Amino acid sequence: MRAGIDITGLHWTYRTGVQNIYYGLIEGLLDLNVEDVDCFLIDRSGDGSHRLPLALSGHVQMRAISALGFLPTGNSRLTLWNRAVKSARRRMVNRQSVRDSLLGDLDVFHPWTWDAIRAPHAWHVITLTDVIPILFADLFQKEFVRTTQAGMEFARRHADRIIAISQFTKDELVRVAGLERDRISVIYLGVRAIFKPLGAATINAVRQRYNLHERPYVVSVGFLDPRKNVKGLVHAFEKLVADSAFRDLQLVLIGPPSFSSDQVLVEIQSAQVRDRIHVTGFVPDDDIVALVNGADAFAYCSLYEGFGLPVLEAMACGTPVVTSSTTALGEIGGDAAVLVAPDNVDTIVEGMARVLTDADLRANLRARGFERAKQFTWRNCAQEHLQVYREYGRGSE
Repeated sequence: MRAGIDITGLHWTYRTGVQNIYYGLIEGLLDLNVEDVDCFLIDRSGDGSHRLPLALSGHVQMRAISALGFLPTGNSRLTLWNRAVKSARRRMVNRQSVRDSLLGDLDVFHPWTWDAIRAPHAWHVITLTDVIPILFADLFQKEFVRTTQAGMEFARRHADRIIAISQFTKDELVRVAGLERDRISVIYLGVRAIFKPLGAATINAVRQRYNLHERPYVVSVGFLDPRKNVKGLVHAFEKLVADSAFRDLQLVLIGPPSFSSDQVLVEIQSAQVRDRIHVTGFVPDDDIVALVNGADAFAYCSLYEGFGLPVLEAMACGTPVVTSSTTALGEIGGDAAVLVAPDNVDTIVEGMARVLTDADLRANLRARGFERAKQFTWRNCAQEHLQVYREYGRGSE
């Protein structure tokens, strides 16, 4: 059986959200010994430049097409040129003859979530991560909202199976997008192996690079976005450090800006304890792991999440977690985190204070967090995807 997974939207040096999901799925597939399914990673970008930082194996291979690959697009100052070349590549790759060469022999096709196309003769399986751009449309560029709506419509009209990444997301796809419940399967995501406890020397070296030194800190990882409730976390931090017991505490916010970051940055800049808030911007994965390891607590009090992978990554590092009780975060955090109401600053303050002052609670959360994180692996995720592929692929044999 031949299964194709569209990886056209992956970005190897800067992965977030959907990119991490597809990348993790590939890692999981490579960790399996599969004899009955040949997986082809489909690259429709047209420039032939994708290079997976993974060692592909016999059952997982790349399949790409190069269109105008001799024309460079690497100079960021040549914006109009880059746009024109990429547009021409898309037009060439989208020709039916080219699609047939890439997709024509597939039994099952797993399209890219936000740029879904059909394969000529295959069953279609699509992953839908959440309905966030629909519910919070004002926080996104209009084009991305339209792309999200197009992905939902593709799922409604063409998908034989829809994969949701949490039970909460499945319920929301039914409630908000009107998709049929019996067409949706829930497959949880996994935690990458790099998220693990590190030695003190490694942690301290990274702390020094980010000017955190020996003072304690609470860390949060995610886009600087209003939906992530950074404003609520900053206000909670201000109230927390008003207590002399936390006079040395710092807040570290890790993550790149988003389309709506200006709203968040205003709140941070106007905070009375601005000098104790560290905004790092984008941070390489290895540094994120070290910074999460070094934190006294991990706070992820988002207003809405379709899954909440950073919560599990912090648990895998042994860092106690304070997270929201709402949306998918309560489902993912379970009894291994302190759950708070994200729209109530006082509950966030109370949750962080409990973790920071109660040694027994910290030890308990650390132990439970390790066990919780072990339940979510990319290997398991890949196995469940293969089960879905087989279910439909056998029907085409």
